[in-house]
Amino acid sequence: MEAPIVETSGAPEPLRENHCPLCGACGHALRLVLPDKRTGQERAAAGWPLMRCNYCNLLFLAQRPPWSGSAEPANQCAEDLGDVQAVQAAGGATPQVVVAFGAGDGRELEVWRAQYPQARLIGLDREPSCRDALVARGLEAVSARMEDAATACADLVGQCDVVLCVDALDEADDPRAALQAARTLLKTGGFLVVRGIDAGGAQERRFRAGAWHAYAAPMRAYYYNPFNLARLVGSEGFEKVSVDALPDARGWIRSWRTALASQGADAGVLAWFREDQALLRWWYTRKDRRAARQGGRTTRMRLVSRARADDQRVEGNAFAPKAAPKPAR
Repeated sequence: MEAPIVETSGAPEPLRENHCPLCGACGHALRLVLPDKRTGQERAAAGWPLMRCNYCNLLFLAQRPPWSGSAEPANQCAEDLGDVQAVQAAGGATPQVVVAFGAGDGRELEVWRAQYPQARLIGLDREPSCRDALVARGLEAVSARMEDAATACADLVGQCDVVLCVDALDEADDPRAALQAARTLLKTGGFLVVRGIDAGGAQERRFRAGAWHAYAAPMRAYYYNPFNLARLVGSEGFEKVSVDALPDARGWIRSWRTALASQGADAGVLAWFREDQALLRWWYTRKDRRAARQGGRTTRMRLVSRARADDQRVEGNAFAPKAAPKPAR
């Protein structure tokens, strides 16, 4: 019997159970069950059933309710500066137009304004309430979904130098449509910067019993790793330039606090695991940076990709296997 169809808010195609939203029916997605470390019983995290595609290894919500707000972004100033430096290292010229998808209050654009004061900076967010915050920062504001960016910013088609997607692509109704809109806005050779969580990173592996802080269902719908994210952007008109592992001290603190609370830890111990605890922030930042230097993966990542010329774009679904599926990474 055909799997039930679950409508998603504004998505052009309904999401089917056992149907990977990136590579389609070939994914043979399996329900992800998270073992409870105390009881050994398997359960779904936070009551939201997850699926994992056996082909592209994408982790995603099996069912998603209508839009209910954004997950809290990292908004770390060091990461924002790193976006600028990563584009500069990739050979990006002085940008004239920078667009931030899922901009929220536009904090990630402040570094771009400091580096390039003459650049035109636009924040795009589906939440109308974000407009006031963007305008208060002196930024242009557009209220629209990422998927509709090319229509909402018709005057920018083919004019943008950089599109930022910070903690936003994992909340999209349709990631492919969002990337297509980004490619439509970008000049050939322009840069797409996607920053977010690595669903196969260190914290997820350590806290997969439900204490992983980045599991913010149902706001997040897709949980990428560096491999399927790079293949996804590659199928939508981009070529990967670099993928970097990012330190996530705040995430470690949150995850440990959640794990300790689930184990009945004393309130005094939990109070010590604060995000503003300088010693903890130093310690976990140091551990993540050391892991990154050694080629390890942390729980946050940055992918920088360059827009290909139109005649070099990959048409169709690049995830669909041409032969028997290979093991997912």
